[in-house]
Amino acid sequence: VVTLADGLMHTEAVLEIDVLRGEVSEFQVLVPKSHRILGVSSETVNVQRQSVTETDENKVITVKLLQAVSKKFDLEVHTEQPLPEGAFPLAGTDDDGVVSGISLQGAIRESGSLSIAHSSDTLLFIEQQEGLIRVEGASVPESVRNRANVHFKFYSPVFTLTGGVRPVEPRIQVSHQNQQIFQKDSLLVTSSFGFNIERAGIFDLKFKLPESLTLQSVNTDSLREYNIDDATGILTVSYQEKRSGNIQVVLVGRVNLKDSEEGQLALPIPEPLGVFQETGTISIFAPAALEIDTVEEETMGVTPTDTGGPISENQLRNVSRWSFQSRPLAVTVRTVRKPTRLSARLENYVNVNEDQTSVQTLVRYQVEH
Repeated sequence: VVTLADGLMHTEAVLEIDVLRGEVSEFQVLVPKSHRILGVSSETVNVQRQSVTETDENKVITVKLLQAVSKKFDLEVHTEQPLPEGAFPLAGTDDDGVVSGISLQGAIRESGSLSIAHSSDTLLFIEQQEGLIRVEGASVPESVRNRANVHFKFYSPVFTLTGGVRPVEPRIQVSHQNQQIFQKDSLLVTSSFGFNIERAGIFDLKFKLPESLTLQSVNTDSLREYNIDDATGILTVSYQEKRSGNIQVVLVGRVNLKDSEEGQLALPIPEPLGVFQETGTISIFAPAALEIDTVEEETMGVTPTDTGGPISENQLRNVSRWSFQSRPLAVTVRTVRKPTRLSARLENYVNVNEDQTSVQTLVRYQVEH
């Protein structure tokens, strides 16, 4: 069994040695030079001593038994080495006799099973496989069936199995509700993200912030800290512990608008990074004094949808609303401030007396836009 976990490659080999003729009191086991030998033991024979030497190709464990044996016996060997990065030999022997696993030297025939185990937060990949076959768990001994993930059978010690493990990447889906609220001299941007994180947990979330947006607040549960890389504009939201499942994040920012009566603006829409899928809506709210027109030739990746009702005590109008299913996307609008409209209502009150007549006029002005 080869176990790849916690930064280590641990190899456990149970050798069932069958003495076909004569007796044996000493034999050699080959292990890779990079392996550290943890232990050699047997439940069926008494091991008197063991010694380790090195050749140009391998480490050699010489095992001396207390008494010579002429029957079948077993030997258990444990080794480990730091887990290499990328693909590396998992087991086998090459044509030059260099071993990548544990093998009995001088055996006239060697066959068996090889099982690979790895931690739940990694994925096993096999890059090269020659001289052995993949089998189901039922074909290997019950003692290792439930401990390992992948099983092989081999009928010669000369085979090649190269592979490794890589971290399980989280699968992140997000629903994004974005509001663009035009105010007197600024644009208030609120992005509400609903994340669904599967397969593996995360310690932080990253967002690409538009250059024009000044971030004002970040709201989410179990927040440890957040920071912005000035060079890249990437916001990193870090959590106190590894998170998975559903996470809500609300970003609030502001854009200072020019004092001109009309202008063109690419809406600043924060983008979550490293997500599998992002869907959502973009809504624009504006006062009655501001006319918002979409610049069609600079808008992409969005579909117009029904608008909602007004918001806040100022009764801002929901000018437009779009939905999107993926990135990239862009929405550009042109703003035109309507001229001020002044209306008045006059109320005249006439009071007629015997010797005089008085007139009182009440003017009620209404200023719009």
